[in-house]
Amino acid sequence: MATVTQPVADKNLLHEIDVATTQILEAIHRAQGDGAPAGVLKPPHGSKSLTVDRIVPIAEQRRIKRQFLKVVTDDGQTPSSVAVAADMFLDFFTRQIASD
Repeated sequence: MATVTQPVADKNLLHEIDVATTQILEAIHRAQGDGAPAGVLKPPHGSKSLTVDRIVPIAEQRRIKRQFLKVVTDDGQTPSSVAVAADMFLDFFTRQIASD
């Protein structure tokens, strides 16, 4: 049903996930600031570390973020917390940059 509204809590969580993924991408961008791959970094919100062995352009980072948010919202896989979402995003990001 197109007219069914989401509960406010779900909307707030999706906003928090959007903010968290943006902060993760900002950490990657800062780590790549000197023109070298980021290496291993511990981004905010997640319990996992991230290894980036190549330079990931900001446009590609944004594309990966959009794909992740689409998967999370369309497939009904909304995580239970921001920390879980951050870990899911780190896994998703790692798979995407490995496949490109």
